[in-house]
Amino acid sequence: MRQYQEVNNYYLCEKVQLRPTSLLHYSYVMDLRNYEVGHTPTLRQNLNKEKTELDELNALDDISEFGSIVKYAEKCVELYKEKQQEVYNEKGHVLKDLGTLSDTQVRNIKKYAILFADATKSNKDKYLSFVTLTLPSAQKHHDRVLRKILAKYLDHLKKVYGLKNYLWKAETQKNGNIHFHVLIDTQIPREDIQRIWNQYINKYGYVDRYSEKMNRLTAKEYMAKYSKNYKSEKDCILAYQRNKKMGWSNPPSTKIETPKSKRNIVAYVVKYLLKQEENKRPVIGAVWGASNKVKKLNYLNFEVSSYLEELNHLRGKLEYVPTAIQFVELYKGKVYQMIRKGYKKLNEHLKIYNKAIRQLLDTDLSINLDQLIQLIYEKQYTELANN
Repeated sequence: MRQYQEVNNYYLCEKVQLRPTSLLHYSYVMDLRNYEVGHTPTLRQNLNKEKTELDELNALDDISEFGSIVKYAEKCVELYKEKQQEVYNEKGHVLKDLGTLSDTQVRNIKKYAILFADATKSNKDKYLSFVTLTLPSAQKHHDRVLRKILAKYLDHLKKVYGLKNYLWKAETQKNGNIHFHVLIDTQIPREDIQRIWNQYINKYGYVDRYSEKMNRLTAKEYMAKYSKNYKSEKDCILAYQRNKKMGWSNPPSTKIETPKSKRNIVAYVVKYLLKQEENKRPVIGAVWGASNKVKKLNYLNFEVSSYLEELNHLRGKLEYVPTAIQFVELYKGKVYQMIRKGYKKLNEHLKIYNKAIRQLLDTDLSINLDQLIQLIYEKQYTELANN
């Protein structure tokens, strides 16, 4: 593994990125003459852009005139494909399909989910939950409207229950309705999760429309349609009577999962967040989002020079995996586990990194991960000097 060097105003930088089961060694050249110079001008090419039919379609909040969200989405896809062709013909650029994730987005979601879930499950004061939020009646509004409802709902959980961090992914069901998978770091009663979500979506009539439909069902009709959801016929009848008495005002629009095995929880969450199903209408607009602190998370990166001897030794114990990317070397193995057992300097750096991640997620400091790692180092050195 080579060390960095500076030659004729060029800086060859060699870094390592550590993940639980892989080590990435990469090199790049930095031109020192231009490093501190330059600016990005304000882009103005879209200020006077004429609105297209697709823009007008996207501006709608209520899509009831189309009959269903599926038919609305079909029109969006039709116009978007025309836009894709125009952009390709004019500029040669290929726009990704509507509602899909780019390779970069997939990598980011996976990274944030792994780091967020790992940090939360290892913090005894935090409680990792995976919540699914659905609509109990047919979707009548643009996906953008539902995302705004989600944002207000999460703000409510922050203020009332102390929720700090979250990561969400939007998907669609066979009936066309949007639903959200949300990873949160705070324990909130199941009944509150559902009650509050129902309150927010009913500002747009989703619970009322559900109630109207369910109030028309007889006990026999309910049994025929929903008995498979209950352990026994008696449970089904009791549920019907209980909900009928309440006017069907609290539909089962939420699901909370807390995987029993902490060992498998990260893989479980990543699988659901990266799931891309076919034969369903696309999500219109943003497909995923996260709290600001979660978006600041990153894998452990550092320059090779400080840990050259240990890195060379570690690399020799890992499996080399060829890549098609120039100046990138990939090694697979139980990296974190091996570091904790036999690499003193790397293990110390890994401990500080994990501490920084937990502090970043748990505080209100306006700081990035690298700055926090540096602060922890400085604090430790100061304490050692004073002792």
